[in-house]
Amino acid sequence: MSMSLEKEVEELLTQGVKKKDIFRKLGTGDDKAKSKVLFYVNNMTTPEKKNTYQYLNFFIAILLGFITANKLITVFVAFSMTGFMLTLLNLIVPAVNIHVMREVLRFRRLGYQFLVVISILSLLQPENHAPREMTIFVILACGAAFLYLKIYPSKALLQQEIEKV
Repeated sequence: MSMSLEKEVEELLTQGVKKKDIFRKLGTGDDKAKSKVLFYVNNMTTPEKKNTYQYLNFFIAILLGFITANKLITVFVAFSMTGFMLTLLNLIVPAVNIHVMREVLRFRRLGYQFLVVISILSLLQPENHAPREMTIFVILACGAAFLYLKIYPSKALLQQEIEKV
Protein backbone atom coordinates (compact mmCIF):
# COMPACT_ATOMS: atom_id res chain seq x y z
CA MET A 1 0.00 0.00 0.00
CA SER A 2 1.44 3.36 -0.97
CA MET A 3 1.78 6.15 1.51
CA SER A 4 -0.44 9.20 1.06
CA LEU A 5 1.28 12.24 -0.36
CA GLU A 6 0.81 14.18 2.88
CA LYS A 7 2.41 11.40 4.94
CA GLU A 8 5.23 11.07 2.43
CA VAL A 9 6.03 14.80 2.56
CA GLU A 10 5.86 14.74 6.36
CA GLU A 11 8.18 11.72 6.51
CA LEU A 12 10.73 13.36 4.21
CA LEU A 13 10.66 16.56 6.29
CA THR A 14 11.22 14.47 9.42
CA GLN A 15 14.24 12.87 7.74
CA GLY A 16 15.70 16.35 7.16
CA VAL A 17 15.14 16.57 3.40
CA LYS A 18 14.86 20.19 2.22
CA LYS A 19 11.51 21.38 0.90
CA LYS A 20 12.89 22.14 -2.56
CA ASP A 21 14.31 18.64 -2.80
CA ILE A 22 10.99 17.15 -1.72
CA PHE A 23 9.23 19.15 -4.40
CA ARG A 24 11.73 18.04 -7.04
CA LYS A 25 11.37 14.41 -5.98
CA LEU A 26 7.58 14.24 -5.62
CA GLY A 27 6.48 17.06 -7.93
CA THR A 28 6.59 15.04 -11.09
CA GLY A 29 3.72 14.73 -13.49
CA ASP A 30 1.04 17.20 -14.47
CA ASP A 31 0.37 20.62 -12.96
CA LYS A 32 -2.31 19.20 -10.66
CA ALA A 33 0.16 16.78 -9.06
CA LYS A 34 2.76 19.54 -8.74
CA SER A 35 0.21 21.84 -7.13
CA LYS A 36 -0.72 19.17 -4.62
CA VAL A 37 2.92 18.57 -3.65
CA LEU A 38 3.51 22.31 -3.45
CA PHE A 39 0.50 22.70 -1.14
CA TYR A 40 1.74 20.01 1.26
CA VAL A 41 5.33 21.23 1.22
CA ASN A 42 4.24 24.79 1.97
CA ASN A 43 1.70 23.71 4.61
CA MET A 44 4.18 21.71 6.73
CA THR A 45 7.22 22.69 8.72
CA THR A 46 10.47 21.10 9.76
CA PRO A 47 11.02 19.27 13.05
CA GLU A 48 13.47 22.01 14.13
CA LYS A 49 10.79 24.70 13.93
CA LYS A 50 8.31 22.41 15.69
CA ASN A 51 10.75 21.95 18.56
CA THR A 52 11.51 25.66 18.75
CA TYR A 53 7.89 26.77 19.02
CA GLN A 54 6.23 23.73 20.61
CA TYR A 55 5.46 25.41 23.96
CA LEU A 56 3.86 28.50 22.47
CA ASN A 57 1.95 26.27 20.07
CA PHE A 58 0.71 24.13 22.94
CA PHE A 59 -0.32 27.24 24.91
CA ILE A 60 -2.36 28.47 21.94
CA ALA A 61 -4.00 25.03 21.62
CA ILE A 62 -4.91 25.09 25.33
CA LEU A 63 -6.51 28.53 24.97
CA LEU A 64 -8.45 27.39 21.92
CA GLY A 65 -9.52 24.26 23.80
CA PHE A 66 -10.70 26.39 26.72
CA ILE A 67 -12.78 28.61 24.42
CA THR A 68 -14.19 25.54 22.66
CA ALA A 69 -15.09 23.83 25.94
CA ASN A 70 -16.84 26.98 27.19
CA LYS A 71 -18.83 27.19 23.96
CA LEU A 72 -19.80 23.51 24.15
CA ILE A 73 -20.93 23.86 27.76
CA THR A 74 -23.02 26.89 26.83
CA VAL A 75 -24.57 25.06 23.88
CA PHE A 76 -25.54 21.99 25.88
CA VAL A 77 -26.80 23.94 28.88
CA ALA A 78 -29.02 26.00 26.59
CA PHE A 79 -30.24 22.91 24.67
CA SER A 80 -33.55 22.63 26.52
CA MET A 81 -34.29 26.32 25.90
CA THR A 82 -33.24 26.61 22.28
CA GLY A 83 -34.33 23.38 20.67
CA PHE A 84 -32.59 20.86 18.47
CA MET A 85 -32.02 22.89 15.28
CA LEU A 86 -30.57 25.92 17.05
CA THR A 87 -28.34 23.63 19.09
CA LEU A 88 -27.02 22.08 15.86
CA LEU A 89 -26.28 25.54 14.48
CA ASN A 90 -24.49 26.49 17.69
CA LEU A 91 -22.25 23.44 17.32
CA ILE A 92 -20.69 24.84 14.14
CA VAL A 93 -18.29 27.10 16.03
CA PRO A 94 -16.93 24.33 18.29
CA ALA A 95 -16.57 22.03 15.28
CA VAL A 96 -14.54 24.64 13.41
CA ASN A 97 -12.47 25.30 16.55
CA ILE A 98 -11.69 21.61 16.94
CA HIS A 99 -10.58 21.37 13.30
CA VAL A 100 -8.39 24.47 13.66
CA MET A 101 -6.95 23.13 16.93
CA ARG A 102 -6.06 19.88 15.15
CA GLU A 103 -4.26 21.81 12.43
CA VAL A 104 -2.44 24.00 14.95
CA LEU A 105 -1.31 20.97 16.97
CA ARG A 106 0.03 19.47 13.75
CA PHE A 107 1.87 22.77 13.00
CA ARG A 108 0.00 23.29 9.73
CA ARG A 109 0.16 26.67 8.03
CA LEU A 110 -3.57 26.81 7.31
CA GLY A 111 -4.36 26.26 10.99
CA TYR A 112 -2.54 29.44 11.95
CA GLN A 113 -4.16 31.41 9.12
CA PHE A 114 -7.65 30.28 10.11
CA LEU A 115 -6.98 30.89 13.80
CA VAL A 116 -5.97 34.49 13.17
CA VAL A 117 -9.10 35.09 11.09
CA ILE A 118 -11.58 33.38 13.41
CA SER A 119 -10.05 35.02 16.49
CA ILE A 120 -10.46 38.46 14.99
CA LEU A 121 -13.98 37.67 13.77
CA SER A 122 -14.87 36.37 17.23
CA LEU A 123 -14.22 39.84 18.60
CA LEU A 124 -17.19 41.08 16.57
CA GLN A 125 -19.67 38.86 18.44
CA PRO A 126 -21.31 40.68 21.38
CA GLU A 127 -21.04 37.58 23.59
CA ASN A 128 -17.24 37.86 23.35
CA HIS A 129 -17.06 41.47 24.54
CA ALA A 130 -16.38 40.46 28.14
CA PRO A 131 -12.80 41.32 29.15
CA ARG A 132 -11.79 37.67 29.64
CA GLU A 133 -12.96 36.56 26.20
CA MET A 134 -11.56 39.63 24.46
CA THR A 135 -8.18 39.04 26.08
CA ILE A 136 -8.14 35.39 25.08
CA PHE A 137 -9.09 36.12 21.46
CA VAL A 138 -6.48 38.87 21.17
CA ILE A 139 -3.84 36.49 22.60
CA LEU A 140 -4.96 33.78 20.16
CA ALA A 141 -4.82 36.13 17.16
CA CYS A 142 -1.43 37.58 18.12
CA GLY A 143 0.08 34.21 19.03
CA ALA A 144 -1.15 32.55 15.85
CA ALA A 145 0.08 35.48 13.74
CA PHE A 146 3.48 35.36 15.47
CA LEU A 147 3.83 31.61 14.91
CA TYR A 148 2.66 31.92 11.33
CA LEU A 149 5.26 34.58 10.56
CA LYS A 150 8.06 32.73 12.40
CA ILE A 151 7.34 29.21 11.17
CA TYR A 152 6.24 30.11 7.64
CA PRO A 153 8.12 33.24 6.52
CA SER A 154 7.13 34.28 3.01
CA LYS A 155 10.68 33.80 1.72
CA ALA A 156 10.55 30.11 2.72
CA LEU A 157 7.42 29.34 0.68
CA LEU A 158 7.97 27.57 -2.61
CA GLN A 159 5.86 29.60 -5.03
CA GLN A 160 7.87 29.81 -8.20
CA GLU A 161 8.95 26.19 -8.13
CA ILE A 162 6.15 25.08 -10.47
CA GLU A 163 7.55 27.20 -13.31
CA LYS A 164 11.15 26.05 -12.67
CA VAL A 165 10.44 22.32 -12.85
